[in-house]
Order: sequence, then C-alpha cells, then structure tokens
Amino acid sequence: MIIQSPSPTIDIPNISWSDYFLKRIEPYHNQPALIDGNSGQVTSFDELKENIFFLANALQGKSYKKGDVFAIYAPNCPEYVFAFQGVQLLGGIITTISPLYTTSELAHQLNHSNAVCLFTTSDLQEKVIASLSTTRVQEVFIFDDKNTRCSFDLLLQDNTDKEFKAASIDPGRDVAVLPYSSGTTGLSKGVMLSHRNLVAHNIQIEAHKDASHPTINKYMIAVLPFFIFSV
Repeated sequence: MIIQSPSPTIDIPNISWSDYFLKRIEPYHNQPALIDGNSGQVTSFDELKENIFFLANALQGKSYKKGDVFAIYAPNCPEYVFAFQGVQLLGGIITTISPLYTTSELAHQLNHSNAVCLFTTSDLQEKVIASLSTTRVQEVFIFDDKNTRCSFDLLLQDNTDKEFKAASIDPGRDVAVLPYSSGTTGLSKGVMLSHRNLVAHNIQIEAHKDASHPTINKYMIAVLPFFIFSV
C-alpha cells in the first residue's frame, strides 16, 4: 500500500548548499540573522554573508580546498554558523563534534573523518591539545579568544583584495556534511550528507504550511545543539 503525502510535490533544484543558502537569505539584508543569547550581539543577514565570504576566502588563502574536512567542536554560538557556512562555500566538508566528547572520542572522530582543521572554544582547548598528536589536524582556530594567533576572528578580516575562486560542486555527489552517529553499539560512524541532501531537507521544511520564514518579526530559539544537525 502506497501512502501519499497530503503536501504537494516539491521540486529540488540541482544546486550546491551555498548557492541555495545565499539565495535564500538575500532579501533580508539588515534584518537580524543571529542573536547571541549570552552577549546580546546581533548579526544581520548582510554581516552573516560578509563573514561567510571572508572565512571562505581566508581558508582558500591558506591553501585549504574542496574536499578538505573541517571539524567543529563547540557549543552553540554565532561563530559556529560562520564556520559551517564558510566551509560550505569553499567546497569543504564539515564534521560536527559534540562538545561533551572526551579526548579519546574527539581523537577518534578527527582520525576517522580525516579532519585537517578544527574550530573550537577556549574552554575545550585542553581536550583538543591532548587529542591532536595522532590526527591530521594542521590548524586549530578558537572562536572566543581574540588575543591569540589562533583566533577565529583573524579569519574574518576584510580580504577582498584576494580573488575568491568558487569550487565546482556536484550537488548529488559531493559531500557537504559528515555528522557522526551516537555510537550506541560501538564507535561512532560517519554519515555522508551531500549538498543535495541539505537542500532537499530545507525545501521540505519550507514547503510545510507551518514553516517559519525569516522575517524581522519572527525568531527561533536555538535550543538543540548545532552539532546534531546542519545549521
């Protein structure tokens, strides 16, 4: 027996996640995109887009490229979104890691995913340092420390003098995100999600009659940890 959805059939465009995301936020300009609950700092959609391009350009200038795996090991914060979306624009792959992971769990995912770069926070540095010796991670950037050479803020400086070369993306084949299972029956395992997977998921949500669209009068609280889903 085939059960049909009451919702209309949706069309999934054959585009990269970044193309979809940037087109989706284009109309909102100076409206709030992110509000940091701790500091109250507001990031507009224009500022979000600018930071995404600055980060992608900075990483490309460091010779990172399409297919490189970048790990995010951090709690929810605005910088998490900058990192996720900037790496997507570069054509890199994001693997998200629970900030509650132990050193051995962190090392396992960094190794298994072949991560070459890590974004984290200062309170997690001790576990990061203890886990890196057996991994391929080349650089670590700290979201919340502006006074170090590893500061994430250094990647968000204006670098428009450098030409950014967008990667060619095959939406159905190129991996965008590499989340990991909870490891209930053994070591956690990676799940490869393509750009098309992310686009399809979001279009399905937007097609729902109760879906919320970003406007100046609508806000969503980010209760769930970002590491368990795509931001």
